[in-house]
Amino acid sequence: MNYRIAIIIFLFFPSPIPTFAAESAKQYCNQGDSSLLSSEWDKAIEAYSKAILLDKSGECGSNEKGYAYYYRAYVYLLTKKYREAIVNDCKAIELNPGNFNAYKHRGFAYYSVKEYTKAIADFDKAIKLDPNNYDAAFLRGDAYAAIKRYQEAIKDYTVTLTKIFPNIHQRFGYNFHELEDVYSKRGNTYCAIGEYNNAIKDYDEALKLNPDNSSAREARAVAWKKAAEIHAKSAAIPSQTSLPLKKDERLFQGLIVLVIIHIVLIVVIIIVFRRKTKTHQFGKKSKLWWL
Repeated sequence: MNYRIAIIIFLFFPSPIPTFAAESAKQYCNQGDSSLLSSEWDKAIEAYSKAILLDKSGECGSNEKGYAYYYRAYVYLLTKKYREAIVNDCKAIELNPGNFNAYKHRGFAYYSVKEYTKAIADFDKAIKLDPNNYDAAFLRGDAYAAIKRYQEAIKDYTVTLTKIFPNIHQRFGYNFHELEDVYSKRGNTYCAIGEYNNAIKDYDEALKLNPDNSSAREARAVAWKKAAEIHAKSAAIPSQTSLPLKKDERLFQGLIVLVIIHIVLIVVIIIVFRRKTKTHQFGKKSKLWWL
């Protein structure tokens, strides 16, 4: 009789087990979040992992699918375990394709393991999902610079400089490079393509923001030296008029001089001869009638 009652309860009444599991997953996610904020990385990973075991969607009461995977990936990113971060971000993106931060984080992880093409593709997707994602543009600039696509890198750094607020020190997802670093990196990129004057301007801006930025100061000194060398070389090149003539050019000029001398001699001879003729034949009709 008792087993029949149990079957009826099991079939017609909701089981409390899923609700209990969901609540437990939510609690573990909350623990993970607290550990993350206090920089207790191992505890955070353990808590998110337990949450995922109870809720494969990774939602864990957050109303965001893949939540636990995303934050576990974030912890892996902060602890420089980039391959683990990539695996978890892949799962977070699979469960929630609209999570632009997951694309950005995975792109940074790909960049960190030198898979620059994959990194650029992820930054492209993050920017497409969130056009105001200027930090993704900055990171994409780093990836472009790494594969020597300098013009694209400069474009992304410029977008970052014109759109981002100067007082930003940190963006959610990872420690964001401060504005002075954007100037420094664009300066480095200008140096790579030989535009030293533009590089010097960027280093100047970086040093205005942080006078103690020794790397920018050293890079500016190198750019000054390179720019001075180029200026010295251009000043040392003689003008076209002072260049030594080639052999053919000297011969041509010599022939012109000879022709001019011959013409002058002929004119002088004609004038002298004409005067003598008029002197000896005074009063007679000149045989040289054309004169």
